[in-house]
Amino acid sequence: MAGNRAEQLRPGWAAPVGAPPSPLGDWDILGLPNRRLSAALGLLLLLAVAAIRIAAFPASIWDQDEAYLGLAVVDFDPAANRPHPPWFPVWVAAGMLAEPMAPEPAQGLQAIGAVAGVWTLYPLVALLSIWMRRELAAAAAALYLVLPGPWFLSGRAFADTTATFLLLLAAAWWLRRTPDRPTLVKGAVAAGLCLLVRPQLVLTVAGVAAFAWLGARSRSDRTALALPLIAVLAAGGLAIAAASGGIGPLRQSFEAHLRYQLDGLAAVDHGLAASGVARCLIRPELAVLWIVLAAVGVVAWHRQRRSVGSPWPLVVGGILPLLVTIHWLSDPTRARYALPFLALTCGFVVVGLASLLGSRLAGARVAAAAAGSLATGMPQSLRYRADDSPAIAALRMAAVDAAASGGPVVVERTLRSFADYLASTGALRSPLITDFSVEIGAVEPPPAATTVAVFPEGRGGFVAASESSATFRCDLPWVRRLESDRFLDITVATGAQVVRTPTRW
Repeated sequence: MAGNRAEQLRPGWAAPVGAPPSPLGDWDILGLPNRRLSAALGLLLLLAVAAIRIAAFPASIWDQDEAYLGLAVVDFDPAANRPHPPWFPVWVAAGMLAEPMAPEPAQGLQAIGAVAGVWTLYPLVALLSIWMRRELAAAAAALYLVLPGPWFLSGRAFADTTATFLLLLAAAWWLRRTPDRPTLVKGAVAAGLCLLVRPQLVLTVAGVAAFAWLGARSRSDRTALALPLIAVLAAGGLAIAAASGGIGPLRQSFEAHLRYQLDGLAAVDHGLAASGVARCLIRPELAVLWIVLAAVGVVAWHRQRRSVGSPWPLVVGGILPLLVTIHWLSDPTRARYALPFLALTCGFVVVGLASLLGSRLAGARVAAAAAGSLATGMPQSLRYRADDSPAIAALRMAAVDAAASGGPVVVERTLRSFADYLASTGALRSPLITDFSVEIGAVEPPPAATTVAVFPEGRGGFVAASESSATFRCDLPWVRRLESDRFLDITVATGAQVVRTPTRW
C-alpha cells in the first residue's frame, strides 16, 4: 500500500519505484514490458544513430587542430606541439592504433569519434535512467544525438565526442544510488581515460567525482574510486614525459601555450548568439529555448527530489564546472566545446517539457524536433560527406599547380598545419613557405611566375598580384555555423607575387 502511494506521488517522468539500476551493458535500454520487443527497438535506435553518423562522416579535416592531431599520430612530440598542450595522450594513442587501417592519419581519429558518437546512446540513457523513465531517457539521448552539433561534429578528428562519451560513462557508474566497488572502479577508469583524451574536462570530472566520493559508504569504496583514477592519470603523465624527453620541455611548451591561450581569451565573444551552444543548435532562439526548458526541468526535478533523487549531482558536479570551463577558461564560441554541456542538460530539457506538457506530449515534441533536425540536416550531411573542406580542397589544387610550375607553395600562417598534414600524406610535395617567413626576412619572396599562394579570406595581404585565382567556399549552412570562420573561404592564387608586408596571427 505504501509502495503504491509512493508511486502515485512521483511525477510521470520519474523512474518507477524499485526500478533496476541503469541499463549500462544491457541491450534493452527502453525497459518496456516485452523485453524482446524493447531490445529490438533499442537496437533499431542504435542502428539509426549509426546510419546518420555514417551519412555525416566528413570527407576531410576542417580545422587546424585536426591537422595538428593528425600530425601527432604520425610523430607524437609533445615538446614540439605535436599536438599542443595538454597533449591528449590517449586520443593520440588511439589514432596510432587506428592509423594502419586508415587512408590518412586523421581518419582513424575521425572513425573513432564517429563510433564513440554512436555508443554515446548507452551511457547517456544509463545516466538519465537513474532518475527518469527509460523511454524518456532514451528520448532525451536521441534528441541530443540528432542535434546539429553532436551529429555533424561526431566524425571529426577532435577529442570532444569521445571525451563526452567517457564522461557520461564515468557519471553513469559513479552516480548510481548505491554503486558497488567494481562499479566505482569502472567509473574511475572511464574518468581517467576521459581526462587523458581531453584534459580540459578536469573540473567536471572532479565535480562528479566529489559527489561520488561523498556518497561512498566506506573508506574501501573511496579507495576504489580514487586509486584507479590516480593510476590511469599517472600512466598517461609518464608516457607524455617519456615521449618529450622529460618534464622540462613539457613545462616550457605548456607555459608558452598557456600564455597564448590567455592572450586570446581577452578578445573572445561571450554573447549567446556566438556561443557554442547556439552554434550547435544553429539558431540563438533555439539555444534560449533549450536553456529555458532545462531551467524549468531543474526546478521541477528539485521539487520532486525526495521521491526521485536530487538533480544537484548533475547540476553542481557536472554542468556548473562545464560552464566555468567553456565560458571562462576557453573560447566559448567553439561549437565542439558545448557537446558535454548539451549531453548533461538534455535530460533536464525533457523533464522541463514533461512538467509543462505531460510525458506523452513531451515525447511527441521530442520526436518532432528530432524529425525536423533530420529533415534539415540530411541533405547537407551528404554533401559534407562528399566534399573536401575549403582548406584541403584549396591546398590540393595548390599542390597540383605547384608541381606543374616547379615552384613553392606559400601559405598564410594559419594554414601551415593543413599544408604540413597533406605533406605528411604525400599529397603535397612542393616546398612550403609561410607568409610570416617572408615577413621576417627568413625567406626571400620567391619568383612570381612559379609561385602558388593560399590564404583565407581577408588574410591575403602578402599577395600583391597574381595571374589567376580560385576561391573555395563552404555553402552548407550548418557547417558554416559550426565551423571557425577562418577556414570557410580559401583562395588559391597562381603566378602569385608575394611581398614582405606586416601580417597578423
